[in-house]
Amino acid sequence: MTDIRACFDQPLSPAASTSNGYVQAKLSGDTTKKADPPTVGLVQAQVLNNIGQDLRHHALASLTGTERIISEKDVEVTSALTLINPVNLAFAANNAGSSLTDVNNFPSPLQRSSTVPNQKVYADKVWVDDFDSARIGVAVLDYKRPGVIQDKEFAQACVNEEALEEVLAKTPKSKFFANARILIKQAVNYAHMYNTKYVALFDWNILVLLVFDRNEGLHGGDYCRVTIVKERAKMRTCLLGFLQVAWENRDTVNGSLHPPEGSSSDEAVVQGRGTRSRP
Repeated sequence: MTDIRACFDQPLSPAASTSNGYVQAKLSGDTTKKADPPTVGLVQAQVLNNIGQDLRHHALASLTGTERIISEKDVEVTSALTLINPVNLAFAANNAGSSLTDVNNFPSPLQRSSTVPNQKVYADKVWVDDFDSARIGVAVLDYKRPGVIQDKEFAQACVNEEALEEVLAKTPKSKFFANARILIKQAVNYAHMYNTKYVALFDWNILVLLVFDRNEGLHGGDYCRVTIVKERAKMRTCLLGFLQVAWENRDTVNGSLHPPEGSSSDEAVVQGRGTRSRP
């Protein structure tokens, strides 16, 4: 039996069957189509977070070893046991008393507004701060069918910090192409619709962590920070570190998902980003 603390030093178990080929991403939804991808990706170092030591009494769920991960739903169901549960437990151990909670298939409150009429967006998983029921957006995770995320496509769109200014000066158009372009447009949409800068993509084979420092609405800005995680032994730790950073920055970069006073949930508009104070 593997305890939760120990699993962070172990690779995420490979599935019996996953796609190692190229699976075409699909562009759907009006706001995703309208989203502008960032010009480039800025390579971001992996954030490895310390793990609370009081997790040894929690056990990692066991897999049969015959799981077939072929569809997006397969990724979601298996990840709940082997990735999300350990990360949530470790986060809770490191942040005692936090009001972070995660919600599956959570609809964006930015619906029926003047900017996106009749548009409804449902993220696979959204972490929110439920402080005073304001539901501050913290981070979004979007699952993909294995083979949809191609690390080389993301890598080709990325530069290091030393080359950023020069590349931006020479590159008027986005360097994101093919599947990476579709996925980054979806991520820009999620960042806007859930009022957060932190969006993760996961297809079981690859984890991509995105931070939109420069986005405005559906415009991805000149760059976003990109971390590509292929090493299975680091997937839990990197997602935990990503979530920790998102949590620590929620007061200044994220905004309320609470409907404005006097409006219905269908007419809710995401509130502006800004600091908030606790009593």
